[in-house]
Amino acid sequence: MKKTFLTLAVPFIALCLSSCGPGHRENMARIDSLRVSAEQLIRAQSQMGWENWVFGKMSNQDSLYKSNVDLFTLQNIELVKQAELDEPDSTQRKRLHYFKRYLSMEFIGKQIAALTDSVSNVESTIMVKVAGKDVPYRQIPSLLAKEKSQEKRAEIYVAVDPVLDSLNTMLIRVENTYQQLSRDLGYPSYNAMLEELKGIDLDEFKRVCEMVLADTKDLYMQLLDEQLSRYPGINRGNFHRYDTSPLFRSERFTAFFRGDSMMPAVLRTYAGMGIDIGSMNNLQIDSEPRETKNPRAVCFPIEVPSDVRLSIKPTGGSDDFSALFHEVGHGLHFASTTEHAIEFKYMGEPTVTVRISLGIHILQSGLAAAVHLDANEGPQGFRSFSCLLPTLLHPQVQREVPL
Repeated sequence: MKKTFLTLAVPFIALCLSSCGPGHRENMARIDSLRVSAEQLIRAQSQMGWENWVFGKMSNQDSLYKSNVDLFTLQNIELVKQAELDEPDSTQRKRLHYFKRYLSMEFIGKQIAALTDSVSNVESTIMVKVAGKDVPYRQIPSLLAKEKSQEKRAEIYVAVDPVLDSLNTMLIRVENTYQQLSRDLGYPSYNAMLEELKGIDLDEFKRVCEMVLADTKDLYMQLLDEQLSRYPGINRGNFHRYDTSPLFRSERFTAFFRGDSMMPAVLRTYAGMGIDIGSMNNLQIDSEPRETKNPRAVCFPIEVPSDVRLSIKPTGGSDDFSALFHEVGHGLHFASTTEHAIEFKYMGEPTVTVRISLGIHILQSGLAAAVHLDANEGPQGFRSFSCLLPTLLHPQVQREVPL
């Protein structure tokens, strides 16, 4: 028995000594230095992103990349790739894989930063002419959500076309650059790069999505018809993209989801689970409806776990509550971690935090059905409404809903 154990152990020890030899240790020392620079850059980028998203300040991510010109190089990507191959410890090998993925994606990011800055700055500063008045581009979703006339919603929707044309011109350049630089990194395409770095099979993912869409199509149509029947003059045949905003808002439930009750509802819900959000100084929530604020709810992990920020731009209705509960799920995940490794704090699998936030989102919908009810609607009415909302984002729906 001892002889067998020694026979197996000696080659294993030799392998570990070889892979953890002087060359590997020197490479890891260089990688640790890169990690320090990367974390400092991530914090600066997140802070700048927050200020543009929430306050409409000008974005200049390009300047941050230029101050870290030696971080995202082909040599550093190759260095981490080799270290990943040489690393015997599974946890450390996963860290290196995430770091390689980060360097590869940011190798592209630094070269399109000026373009993405332009997109962000156009979105935060450009005006749209609506009924003779200049309206900030980022305020358009709020206008659409609150406009009761379908004809006027159509006018607002069309008024945005010149802005979208400008943005699409820039975004096409971004897409083309992604494709070219992924080939420079040795991949046949950008999709192929994502498949390897993220460990996903896009063809299989497409197959599963199409299967889910096919299986749920009848249910979706049933729910859509049920909700549209409450809007005089609107049916599936004349339901357009610009009509989804008031559907999300749904005035018949708005009175039960007032803006001044949103934060208290979040605090009470989490208090019931033993989590005192109000005492968490490292979790900041900005819910001011500034005109130049990006309308999409988002979580910014500026410095994990000591500085985590959430942004939401309320328009009224249950969707505000859902968005906030969803983002709080993200925020709590980042703000409650004791993890120190940069890769696991910022570069790991996003599906982990998404699962947490979706769980909270589903919980909120159930609570809302039980608490925020119209006597004439009952729980089932709100449940049907809340089940429909996520499906409006699916490709199936985009094919069914005309422009």
